[in-house]
Amino acid sequence: MRKLANCESVPVYKRLAVKIGLYEAIFIQQLHYRLQFSKTVMAGDKWYQCKMDNWLLQLPFLSKSTIERTIRSLCIMQLVERRTFNGKGTCYRICYEVLQKVLVVDSASTRSALPSDGNYASNCCTTAHQVEGESTSYRRRKIAKNADISTAAEPLRSKERIKEKIIKESNDVLLYAKAIGGQWGEDEGRVFQTVYDALNDGADVVNMLTQVRQACQQQLTLYPDELFGNGYA
Repeated sequence: MRKLANCESVPVYKRLAVKIGLYEAIFIQQLHYRLQFSKTVMAGDKWYQCKMDNWLLQLPFLSKSTIERTIRSLCIMQLVERRTFNGKGTCYRICYEVLQKVLVVDSASTRSALPSDGNYASNCCTTAHQVEGESTSYRRRKIAKNADISTAAEPLRSKERIKEKIIKESNDVLLYAKAIGGQWGEDEGRVFQTVYDALNDGADVVNMLTQVRQACQQQLTLYPDELFGNGYA
């Protein structure tokens, strides 16, 4: 992932911090750096083995509770996977394919070569119009993909898989709000239904998680109709 720096300092990629939160961006940057030197490979992916005490040494400006909350937040957003392997202890990896979707990287920018020394500041200047266009393009691709699935040889089974995916993503939105300290101002059953309907209508779960995080920064009480009522940005 060339948009993250390969150096021991912990630079903050501003565009990523805006999308997922400051502490989350700091943690994922540090994990990216450590993965460059990790020799732990499981199922074709690189993993970084690390105990909590080690994370505290690497990120001394964050408390244990903050690091734990940050890791839980990243796991809910499916940006980081945490697993315990026999003989390896707790290991972490970055889900780079999800990270690319969060950054709304189009095919042209994905193919562009960025310097590996962390000098990526000049590549972070994306206008709001570009981001909006990229988001629309991604939603259209997602809707088209779902349309292809619904017309497959096994339409009933495909619809069930889509429904299961939406249910999981709806639960992720509710759990994420709790993980970062937010409180829903309505019954969770009503919240779940609102989130489910929005996702079923084509909303993007990553954008919904971003809306929840931004709302939690301003208030503790969240109302789903205000967050996801129109446009599902």
